[in-house]
Amino acid sequence: MPEVLGVDSGVLAAKADYLAQAAGLSRREVAALLVRDPAAMLCSLDHLQQTVQWLSEGLGLDADLLRHVLSKGGVAKYPLATLQERVAFWLRLGFGLGEVRCMLERMPRLLLYPVHEPKYQLKLRFLTEELGLPLGALLSFPTYLSYSLPGRIAPRAAAARALAGRALPLQQLTRKDEQWAAWLGVGPEEWCAFQQAWRAGPEARRWADPESPGGQPRRVPSG
Repeated sequence: MPEVLGVDSGVLAAKADYLAQAAGLSRREVAALLVRDPAAMLCSLDHLQQTVQWLSEGLGLDADLLRHVLSKGGVAKYPLATLQERVAFWLRLGFGLGEVRCMLERMPRLLLYPVHEPKYQLKLRFLTEELGLPLGALLSFPTYLSYSLPGRIAPRAAAARALAGRALPLQQLTRKDEQWAAWLGVGPEEWCAFQQAWRAGPEARRWADPESPGGQPRRVPSG
């Protein structure tokens, strides 16, 4: 990000010092954050302080989780109101603050996902309607939200039913294609052929990204 080049080194040093003192980030972690997610270091020091205070006091993150979320999560680049709205939405879905913290432990970038938007609402609907899982399944595998519904989740769920005769375990979304095909008990070519056929069928259109033509999102009820 070229904007970083225009930031006074003293300003960056002040932010690094604050993150070290208030959140326990090492110099190496701050440097890695600057490289991986420079926008998180371009916010004002005041904004950074407000964000850290809210994560600690409002969301109740302990020292270890605070450090983990700040170093890996990139949350400082978002307005505080945006982060608060996203947590509030999780609460409306029936999760408690402790459960939000639990998901953050497993997925420190959780608050970067606008779960209230149609794309993510469709993923939640698929989780409950097609996989038959409660929203609480996200407590053990919040990374589900990071996978493409039409590109990975839905075709793998269909293959699990058709080729393996069972429901899709969420953890299988992490597998590479070769490992996934082996779990199905088929060769990579058969899995590839199944996937291509699925993408040409009606289910692919049903679970298409709402932002693409043909997407028809419906909201997931809270509670």
